[in-house]
Amino acid sequence: MDDLVNFRLQGQAPVQTVSLQQLLQALTARIARKVEYIEIVLRSMGCLPNLALVDLADFQNLQTVRVTISFNPGSEAQAHVSLWKAIEQLVLSVPSSAPLQSLELEGVFPHSLVGRGWSRSPIVVALRRPLHSFATRLAALIDNRRGTVITIKPPAPSIFHTESERKRIESLLEALAIADLLRY
Repeated sequence: MDDLVNFRLQGQAPVQTVSLQQLLQALTARIARKVEYIEIVLRSMGCLPNLALVDLADFQNLQTVRVTISFNPGSEAQAHVSLWKAIEQLVLSVPSSAPLQSLELEGVFPHSLVGRGWSRSPIVVALRRPLHSFATRLAALIDNRRGTVITIKPPAPSIFHTESERKRIESLLEALAIADLLRY
């Protein structure tokens, strides 16, 4: 199953859907300038090479960026680090002149990360530096673009225990902030 990209052109109501591979091949700079909403749905780790090629620099009218992770990166710390680096690269490629109003990251903290014993997890240890870097860059993004809303959502609602997952994610972020590993 392909990774998907949903996007909406300025002044058009319907959202169009293409594969990540098609986006790389077909979206010209002229069309990219008309895109105001983009959602990238990642379904496997195999998408990271293609995701690394996505550059949003031509998306001058981008208002909303949404990244949805619909798979579990597994228990290997390096997979989580690679995923976060790819997301960071994508977000930072949004041009500073774009009227970005909303950035949503959904499912970026999977169950394997927020499960019991997360504080001792090698995944959490490996993610400290990338999360700190990403948080610092998000803070700068907010400072430069007054009014940009950043939302991090737990895994999809169809997964049970989402309330406890949300609390664990909040606990993880709070603990990292207390340890001065995240700065806002």
